[in-house]
Amino acid sequence: MPVQGLSKALRRLAGGLVLLAGSAAAEGIPGPTLESVLEITGFWLQEDYDRREALLPLVESEGIGALYLSDRLVHLDAEALAEGGMFDTLLKIGPHLQMRGVSIRSMSVIEETPGYVIEVNGIHYEVYSKREADRSWELATETFVRLVSDLLPSEGRDRFYALNSGNDLSGFFLPPEVLPFFIAGDVQVSDRPYTPTRKGPDYGMPADG
Repeated sequence: MPVQGLSKALRRLAGGLVLLAGSAAAEGIPGPTLESVLEITGFWLQEDYDRREALLPLVESEGIGALYLSDRLVHLDAEALAEGGMFDTLLKIGPHLQMRGVSIRSMSVIEETPGYVIEVNGIHYEVYSKREADRSWELATETFVRLVSDLLPSEGRDRFYALNSGNDLSGFFLPPEVLPFFIAGDVQVSDRPYTPTRKGPDYGMPADG
């Protein structure tokens, strides 16, 4: 089977496992474990060998919280993104993109003031307009996560999610099938990966309580 077809087959299988887990949990039947979903989605293939060997026993003992120590988590900083740092941040996470088959062919600033518009691989992204400058951090967060998600191959296993916000903003490369384990696990709501939106007041970030 071609690699692309194999990747799609693995994603379907992993998705089926997560659906099965939800159905089983509803009936009080143990479902697929986090360990099995990480294995079937190829989570460990994108992890440095030493880090993987350190994380495997932690996942078994600590659960989903151990993934916060993964190389897949990268610091972003919403302030830097909003103040002209979109390209610097893209270059910083370049190795993560390259190992997932992403090639950045072009990057340019279309407009820098009073709004902020950029181009990446021929696609224009309005980070924020002049009238939106007062919420530039939140809109830059949404734009960057969407941009990286657009760059990732549709047949790939990973998507890109935000974690936290503001100067503490990070990005998380994760298979979508892993997300339910953050909800089911003992993880503070505001510390869960999420897909940002352009609508306040939370802009897609899960809130405690």
